[in-house]
Amino acid sequence: MQLQLVSQLIPETECIFLLGRVYGQVAGTPDSIEGCAAQICRTYDIPASVLMPQVAPLTEVERYVLRGLQVPQEELRFFFTCTNGILFADLAWALFFLDQAHIDFAALNQRRQLEELRHVISSVLNCDMMQLDTVFDSGSLAQFLDGYDCALSTKWLCQMFWYRPAVYQQRFREILQAAVRLFREAAPALDSLLTGQLPTIAAMAEDPSGLLQQTPGLPVSGPVALHPSAMWFNGIGMVSDQNPSGPPVLQMQVGILYRTLQKLVSKYKNRNELLVNAAWSLGDTRRMEILTALRTRSLCNQELSEMLSLSAATVSHHMSYLVQNGFVVTTKNGSRQDYALNPEGIRVFIEMIQSSLL
Repeated sequence: MQLQLVSQLIPETECIFLLGRVYGQVAGTPDSIEGCAAQICRTYDIPASVLMPQVAPLTEVERYVLRGLQVPQEELRFFFTCTNGILFADLAWALFFLDQAHIDFAALNQRRQLEELRHVISSVLNCDMMQLDTVFDSGSLAQFLDGYDCALSTKWLCQMFWYRPAVYQQRFREILQAAVRLFREAAPALDSLLTGQLPTIAAMAEDPSGLLQQTPGLPVSGPVALHPSAMWFNGIGMVSDQNPSGPPVLQMQVGILYRTLQKLVSKYKNRNELLVNAAWSLGDTRRMEILTALRTRSLCNQELSEMLSLSAATVSHHMSYLVQNGFVVTTKNGSRQDYALNPEGIRVFIEMIQSSLL
């Protein structure tokens, strides 16, 4: 498998992920980034104070788009509701790939229109296109849908689209263009996060063996575009379209925080060990004296040594435990090394205690 990294976010797919989360109606999946992050914290015992600041810019963009998008919710549910709770099985992705292939229903002859109608319906229903070989008109479609296992709303959607494909295709374009405009306006909030995560995603592109292990069923040959995704921040997988009019479109979507979440899950799965080590580092009066001395300002080793009547070597010894367990951070000021309290590390420790014991 040859992965070709696309270093920029793709606004169209970002908006489909965003609106799909909100209106996809996938059971067990929260309808906001903040809700997804909270669910991840509960599932994997990750302190919320660790993850929530990282998803804050994503939440900001999501809310900006939703506030500005003046589209009735009924229309958004029509395009973005997932069939049987299956991600990527909705009308939005089918129409997106049609536009990627420059296929316009308004310009198709009768034969091509029938072919593309079957293609869209098969994508919505997540079924093989060959199953629709007996569908030629609205009557045969109704007969097919009568025996297909999906919600009545999905069957209604398929029949409505069959009657007016060009109208719905144009309306989807208008909605997506409006969402993309809003996303572009808010996207600068994501720049630093994307810049920080791109090296990690690039490393995945250079060595795809890990992706093959984590997502079985991926093609092992041929080019695949690897896209970072902000709105699908925690996911990884293939978005593909078997278009009968051209070669398949293969996109590997990697959540912008996917690797970060893996590391957090690995770190906090042994929460008891973390707590014991952190508590042990506090179990010394001299270390507590050091922390108390740092409450008001940063101090160097020599200053702490003089204030607490300890040797510089003793201060360094105790400081190594406090830094290792996240209670203190260090900064370089020329040749001088300063120590400061790490409020975030202290909050994480308190949160772990609360969630573990209360």
